[in-house]
Amino acid sequence: MSQLVEAKSVVLEIMQHLESPDSHYWKIWSKVINVYRELHLHHTHNITMSKETMNSNFIVYYPDEMVELVRCYVPYEGVMTPLTPKKIVPTVSRQMGVDVLDLEDGEGEPISISTSGLKARPANPFGYYYDYKKERYIKFLVESRSEVILAYKTTGLSTDDTLIPIELKNALVWGVIYQEVLLSKTTMWRTQEV
Repeated sequence: MSQLVEAKSVVLEIMQHLESPDSHYWKIWSKVINVYRELHLHHTHNITMSKETMNSNFIVYYPDEMVELVRCYVPYEGVMTPLTPKKIVPTVSRQMGVDVLDLEDGEGEPISISTSGLKARPANPFGYYYDYKKERYIKFLVESRSEVILAYKTTGLSTDDTLIPIELKNALVWGVIYQEVLLSKTTMWRTQEV
């Protein structure tokens, strides 16, 4: 297990390198969050796993810190069994202020699990999901399951968790310093560093 450092200590170290006044703390903090988010999304393979329960319309809303869905699973005999991504009719029908399944539009219809015949294709017996990114929810078609396991990328820091793996500390420090130098109003300082 890797060691963790507090994000605040990283911000203070950056401020010390830049010789910034205390009033720049929140500016540096926001840059640390942005660089950490970029690291999570594009450079590290930190995947967060979370068990979620579907609502009555077989929908799971994104966790607050979720940025990108990697995969959905169901627990089956002690193993994480993947669901298959498939375009599913979204539940957007509202009646008297409540989301409902509109069976006439095909919402919530079960998908045939076992297929046979000339054009039979293998189907996932555990179910399907579709990630509605714009609406920030995931729609499921699964049989006899109410819990799913989401594997996703996060923004990195949250109000509850401000710890950073120590192996990412230098990337954060120099990533923020690089941004500060490029955006600096003092051209001499900027030219020297670039």
